[in-house]
This record gives sequence, structure tokens and C-alpha cells, in this order.
Amino acid sequence: MINYKKLLIILSLMIAISTQISADTTHLTLTTKKGTILSLVPESLDSFTEIPLKTVRNNLNKKYKNLEFFNLYTLKVKPGQEVIANLRIKDSPKRITGAVLFQQTEAEPQFLKVVGSGYFQLGTNIQIEGVIPNFFKIVVLFIADATRNPDHLSENLKTIFNDETASVQITDFGTNWSMSDVEVTFEAESPKGKSKKEATINFEEEINKLYAPQWVMSIRLIIDR
Repeated sequence: MINYKKLLIILSLMIAISTQISADTTHLTLTTKKGTILSLVPESLDSFTEIPLKTVRNNLNKKYKNLEFFNLYTLKVKPGQEVIANLRIKDSPKRITGAVLFQQTEAEPQFLKVVGSGYFQLGTNIQIEGVIPNFFKIVVLFIADATRNPDHLSENLKTIFNDETASVQITDFGTNWSMSDVEVTFEAESPKGKSKKEATINFEEEINKLYAPQWVMSIRLIIDR
């Protein structure tokens, strides 16, 4: 059984982390409960299998004229570790939407869950405490949209939040013949839960459909057991 309460804790924590990496627009301290500072480490993306992801990152950075538009990081943590994040948003209001890709054990399938979307006002102060779940894999994805209207939500995100199949099982990660894109194939139950449907999305296209994307971030947790 999927423990969504633990995933919500991780999401809240990672929202604070991701908002730090936006042209120094926020003030954030991230520590363990004992006061040890935790640091994000950039993904190397040096292997052959990571070429599509690296290409998508470069394409998005070029399109939005920002070398920091799409950042990919790792964060080393321990299961059961308590983490405290203190955050202050210093620039314009923005909407941050988060999703979690997770695999509870190596033998189980991977799932993607769109957990939520929050609107943050200028000057917001947030303090978050979280506990790291003992999952085999956790990757958190965040998207920031600049908007002064808390009701602004892109059409593809509206579809996700209005769809009962927002939690899906991933069946394949693929690319095109030139290895220049990332395609995610997933399987989800129909709204009535009686059958399953399969669909494939193009990651770069989905980002370009957003209302006013400011940055995208992926954080892969390295669970130090």
C-alpha cells in the first residue's frame, strides 16, 4: 500500500528546497534536526543513458534564455532522518507544482503521483519539518510558474488535477531516434476503475504548455542505508 502521507511530507520539504534555486530569490536554511547542513549536488548526466535528459535540459535552458531554468540535483539522506527547512520567498508571487516519482522496493513498479500545487505570495515565510521514508527510489519534480493570480493554472495541469488517474504506474521511459527527448509511458485505471489505459507524454512539450514557466527542478534522493 502506498503511503501518501510520507510522500506529502517529502513534497513539502522539497518545495522549500527547490524554491531556493531561483536566482537567489529566497532565503532558505536546510538542516537535520541536529543542526547538520544538507546540500544539493548537481547531477552529472555523463552516462550514455542520460543523453536524452541532458538534451532536454539544454533545450529548455536555451528556449527560456536561462542557464538555470532546468536544474537536476541529488540529495543524500537517511531513512527516518528528520529534516527542517526554513524558507522566505523574496521575489514575485509564484505557483509551485510538485510530483513524486517513487518505487517502494526494487521488486515493485514505479509510480508517478502529482501531489499538489501551491501559490506562494511575496514575503511568505514557511517552516517545514519532514521525515525521510525508507523507499527504494524517490525523485521529486517541481515546476514554478510566475503569476500574480492564485487561480492561474495551465490547461495540462488542470487536466491532471481533474483526473482521477493522477497517480499512475510508469511502464517505460523512452526517447526518440535522435535521443533528444524524454518520453514517459504510463498505465492508469479508467475513471470507473474497471479498465486500464496507456498513454505516453513528451516531457519537453508538457513544460512548454505551462502558463508562464520560470524554472523546473528534479531532485533525486540518495537514500543512505
